[in-house]
Amino acid sequence: MEDLRENKRRPFAFSSFSVYVKMLGVYLAVFILFECVFRVLCFSGLVKFGKIDHEKIIHKYAQNPKLIYDMKPSFEMMSSHLKEIKTNRYGMRDYEYLKDKPQGVYRIAIVGDSLAFGTYLEHDLTFAKIFERKLNQIKTAEVLNFSVSGYNAYQEEIVLKEKVPPFDPDLVIVAYCLNDDSYTDGLGKLSRQTAPAALGPRLHSKLLTFILYRIEKTFFSKHRDPKKVEQLFRSLEEESKKHGYETLALIFPYKYTTMDEYDEIKKHQFVQELLSKYDIKWIDFLDVWRNRRPEEREKLYMTDDKVHLSRSGMADVGEKLYQCVLNACMVEQ
Repeated sequence: MEDLRENKRRPFAFSSFSVYVKMLGVYLAVFILFECVFRVLCFSGLVKFGKIDHEKIIHKYAQNPKLIYDMKPSFEMMSSHLKEIKTNRYGMRDYEYLKDKPQGVYRIAIVGDSLAFGTYLEHDLTFAKIFERKLNQIKTAEVLNFSVSGYNAYQEEIVLKEKVPPFDPDLVIVAYCLNDDSYTDGLGKLSRQTAPAALGPRLHSKLLTFILYRIEKTFFSKHRDPKKVEQLFRSLEEESKKHGYETLALIFPYKYTTMDEYDEIKKHQFVQELLSKYDIKWIDFLDVWRNRRPEEREKLYMTDDKVHLSRSGMADVGEKLYQCVLNACMVEQ
C-alpha cells in the first residue's frame, strides 16, 4: 500500500518540477528578448549607456574591485577646465619619484579626493606642491599626492593600506572633505555596476547592468555612512603604528558666509571626536579661517563652488602646513 502511494506522489512531484522549468524558460526567454531590444536601443543611440572612450579618460577600473577605479600610469590629458592632468608611472598626479625613499629625504604622503587632487588648477598650484617647495627651504623633502577625484573615506582607506606603504612615508596626511562619507558608487559612468567584476558585466548583460546602475544611482547615491569615516581614521592609526610614520588630518569646511549660516558644525565635531579617539593630530580649516572676513573666505574657493579651493586657498593651506611642520605644531583646535 505504501509503495502504491509513493508511486502516486512521484508523477505529481515530477509535474511540478516541469512547471517550474517551463516558467523559468519563459522568464529567461523574455529577459533575452528585452536584452536584445535594449542592445538595439543602445546601438541606435536612443539609450545612452555604457559608452566610455577608455582611451581618452585618465581613470581606469582598478585591480582591486573594492576601489572601483584609479588613474592610469604615465597618462596625459587636458581636463574639461583646460588644465593639464598628467600622471607618473605609479598613477599619481605628481612628479616621477623613486619608490624607494632616498637617504636623508623627509617623505610625506597625502591621501584625499578632488580637493587635494586640485582638479581645477595646475599641478604646481596644489597645496601639496606649494607645501613641498616651502618645506625644501629647510630640509630635503618630498610630498607625494595619492589623491584621486571622487574618492571617499572607504576608497581612501584602501589607498592608505595598499598604495602608501611601499613608499615608506615619514608623515601621512589625510585631507578630509565633508562629503567623504558618501556612498561608493564610482565616478560617473565608470561606476561600480559597470565594472568588470560586477554582476551585469560578468553575465554579459547590458540590461541587467543598466537596471542595477539606475537602482544604485537612484537609491544609494545620497546615502551617507559615518562608519566608513571612523574606519578610515582607525586604519590610519593602525597603519601608522605598523609602519612607523606620523599622522595628520586636515578637515576642510564648505564655503560659507557666516557661522550662523553654516550647517555642518556637527560634522566637524564628529570628525574631531574620531581624531581624538584615535590620537590623530588635526588642522580644522573651519577654525583657521573662522575670523577671516566673508569676502576673504570667498576668495579661498573656486567661483560658484562650495568645495574646491582656488589658487589662493591652496596657497593658504600650503603655508599653514609649512608653518605647522616648522613649529612642530600639528593641531589647530
